[in-house]
Amino acid sequence: MKKYKPSVRWVAPLLACGVFLEGSLIYAIVKYPGQNSSAGDILLDALLFIFMSFVFLSLAFGTFFSLKSGKLCRVAYFFWRSYVSIADIMEIKYEPTFIIGKKHRTLFIFAIERGRSVEFTLSFPIFAEETIAHLAKDLAAANPSIKFDEDSKALISRR
Repeated sequence: MKKYKPSVRWVAPLLACGVFLEGSLIYAIVKYPGQNSSAGDILLDALLFIFMSFVFLSLAFGTFFSLKSGKLCRVAYFFWRSYVSIADIMEIKYEPTFIIGKKHRTLFIFAIERGRSVEFTLSFPIFAEETIAHLAKDLAAANPSIKFDEDSKALISRR
């Protein structure tokens, strides 16, 4: 099984923001205990802390793609898995994400599975361009009939 994880350049600032926000919540509880002294308020603060921890950790470590046994798997929030057979992938495009600027791009993976359209996306800078290129190259090796646009061909040839 091959795993394609988000870039450290994305994960590190995300976790830093999470630590700052959760640290601010703890500081507010400790500094101003009179304002958060009821059982309901303390429970709400604890639930907020748990929810924020889950969101930041799941974005940093619970979101990834993997290739295993002929299927592409997208995992989001640790538990939510979406699969598509590599044989069902029809087209891959590597297009600019925003109208302005061409540096930020997204790899679009299009498939038709059981009569329904499936689309997976990997965006730069969340995923490093090298990781996106490795996934595209591995998909091309697994299914040579996938149609690639010019930008995705250029991405694969650069890596």
